[in-house]
Amino acid sequence: MKKTKWMVFTLILALAAAMFMVTRASADTLRRSTAQAETTGAGETKEAAKETELFEEPMTEAEAPAEMTSPEEETTPAATEAPTTEEITTETEPETTEAEVWPVAFQQSDPRWCDIPYGYGNWAGTNPAYLGKGGKNGFGGGCGVFATINAAYYLNRSFIEPAELAEYAVKNGFRISGKGTDEGLVRSFIKARGEQYGLSYIKTARRLSSIRDELMSGAVAVAHLNGHYIAVVDYNDETGQYLVLDSAAVEERGTLPDGIRWMTEKEFTGKMELSQSDGALQVFGTRD
Repeated sequence: MKKTKWMVFTLILALAAAMFMVTRASADTLRRSTAQAETTGAGETKEAAKETELFEEPMTEAEAPAEMTSPEEETTPAATEAPTTEEITTETEPETTEAEVWPVAFQQSDPRWCDIPYGYGNWAGTNPAYLGKGGKNGFGGGCGVFATINAAYYLNRSFIEPAELAEYAVKNGFRISGKGTDEGLVRSFIKARGEQYGLSYIKTARRLSSIRDELMSGAVAVAHLNGHYIAVVDYNDETGQYLVLDSAAVEERGTLPDGIRWMTEKEFTGKMELSQSDGALQVFGTRD
């Protein structure tokens, strides 16, 4: 009986030892497998790093991608200024602004209307004339037309088209070939078409002193000089001077550079001397 118990006890000890050895062997195998896996992973990481160094060279500044910009930072074309060249139109009425220099003496040599036909420059009717070019003085024959235009514009800023007034003068016999413009143009045109421009004819006179009251009351006049027409549009009672607008400004009449001059009655001599005709002064005002 004792022998049997001893044999059982010895068998149990053997089994326990065997199990201990198996467990230890499994633990060692697991540790070796883990260590091998870590070593392999580290090696692959190093190899990958080496491959990256071999095949990916650093990019130069030229190869680097351009920096992104927001829409506000994008370059836009610079705004261009509007053309400053004056457009040519069929209408010649000037633009008026608050900054406009006043008064205005429109010049018949202005490119906008200087080449408008105005009858003929000789008695035979073979030499075409123009409002603002040609002729003996180079200003053409349109002084009578522009004296009327300047006077009307000063009066109420109504601008009579040069082509309209020139055509009216030619068709109605007030353009005298080889000479100039007849004094009757002003009265005839204002009576025929003055309403559309707010104009009303007042009177005809021979002396400046006889139109002072009308000028101080706001009327204007077209004055016929010896060989030229001007507009007389105001009178200063304190200085005794008349305001003259000359459409062909020249030094000999003292109207350079802009055709505007204040002058006393005594200064109306020489090139500024009034014609001795009965219709030397054509006076008109605004229509009631």
